[in-house]
Parts: sequence; C-alpha cells; structure tokens
Amino acid sequence: MTKLLEEAIAKLKTLSDEQQDRVAGLLLHLAEGEAEFDLTQEQIEGIELALAEADAGEFATEEEVAQVLHRPWA
Repeated sequence: MTKLLEEAIAKLKTLSDEQQDRVAGLLLHLAEGEAEFDLTQEQIEGIELALAEADAGEFATEEEVAQVLHRPWA
C-alpha cells in the first residue's frame, strides 16, 4: 500500500459510518474498473474548492441551505 493511500484511509477512518460506506463503495467500483468519471477541469476545480472549504470548516448556514431548498426551480 502506498503512503498516499495509507494517509487517505487514515483520514477516511474519521468519517461517520455512513460516509465510510459510501466511500468504500466508490473505491470498490474503481478497483473493479466499473466506475468511470469524465469530469471537466471546471468540475475538478469545484470539487477541490469544496473539499478545501470543508477542511477549513466552512459550511453553509442553516439559512443558506433553507434558501436553496426553497428556491423555485424554473
């Protein structure tokens, strides 16, 4: 096992059981060659930004979430 994979697994151990199961499912699909992800550079950058914000503890407030959930989608 590589050092990077060991670091990733150590970090994953801190997640909730539900989150761990979700990640485990993704890893199994990737390892079995069943999952293909064709992301654009913009999508990758968006994911990286979201992860950095989460690592910094920057989450939406309850009010911001409510605004999005109650927004009329046209």
